[in-house]
Amino acid sequence: MQSSPSECYKGWKKEDGNTQGRCCCNCRYQDPIVGHPWNKTSLTRTSITHIIGYGCKMPESDRIVFFDTNHGMCEMHEYPFNNVIHIVTKEDNV
Repeated sequence: MQSSPSECYKGWKKEDGNTQGRCCCNCRYQDPIVGHPWNKTSLTRTSITHIIGYGCKMPESDRIVFFDTNHGMCEMHEYPFNNVIHIVTKEDNV
């Protein structure tokens, strides 16, 4: 059985059908968005080390979607390539 080492049920609950722990926080398309001291609005005028939200850049879109939380879910979810593991079992005949 394959599993994700970072399963999360905060954005899409297990009882609502999330059988694999998929959440925006473990999706390859999500990146943190940081502020910058030169920005004009108070929300975004902050240090570049301060996360102000999260951006989702799906390959099918030419836009980045801004979220104020890193938890959520959509049909475009994909685990990061380096986040995929395979648990070796007796059936693998290794």
